[in-house]
Amino acid sequence: MNVPAEIKDDWTLYEGVWGNGLPILVRVRNGLESYVGSQEYQCRYMITWTLQNPGDGGFPSSSDNDALENFENLIFDQLEAGQHSICVAVITNNGERDWIFYTSDPEEIHQRLNQALQESPRFPIRPSSCPDLTEPCLRKATRVCRDEIYADKLTYGGQVDDPFVNLVVGGNTAVFTFFTSPFEFYIFECDPEALIRDFEAGLAMSDVDIHRQRLAQRYDKIEPDAVVDRSIAEHWMETC
Repeated sequence: MNVPAEIKDDWTLYEGVWGNGLPILVRVRNGLESYVGSQEYQCRYMITWTLQNPGDGGFPSSSDNDALENFENLIFDQLEAGQHSICVAVITNNGERDWIFYTSDPEEIHQRLNQALQESPRFPIRPSSCPDLTEPCLRKATRVCRDEIYADKLTYGGQVDDPFVNLVVGGNTAVFTFFTSPFEFYIFECDPEALIRDFEAGLAMSDVDIHRQRLAQRYDKIEPDAVVDRSIAEHWMETC
């Protein structure tokens, strides 16, 4: 794997059992102390791969592992070139693998990802990012997530109105969007790293009820901050 010389290709692997009872693997990059709090890497950008045929415990099968390794080499070479972005952790749990990057430019990292995948087969991935939690940014991130999920459902089976959850974090603010009828929005201040541990590493986006339970139990978010008719919410996403 080719990474900039200043960034070590050195990782520590942690194993455990997440709150959903399934095993979890967290691979954390070492040697990034000097980047903590850097103004150059303010935007978190995550790429999620949904396993099509997960093995025991929701982990990749042997055939999946080859595809995941090839994909990781591809995106690292492209996204980390020139230290534009840094992958800080890789998380595997419940049939998904997440690569968590921090970047200086969310638009460019998305362009780089598209360029890297131009001559590749379609991968079962979805990217998500939000540099600053402004309303246009939230709207765009929500629409991008919706489009990816809808496309996957149409390709691999499922109904577009099946409920799922999207999380957008900007600074210390989190917004959970429940794609239900009607839409529900939960908005609150948080510790981003703790939030990722509580949600993104251990739940599938389709685990709507478990998301609600954790919001209530761990963040005292019992009722949504906004409830919006689905047709209005869909129109809101299209106005960006």
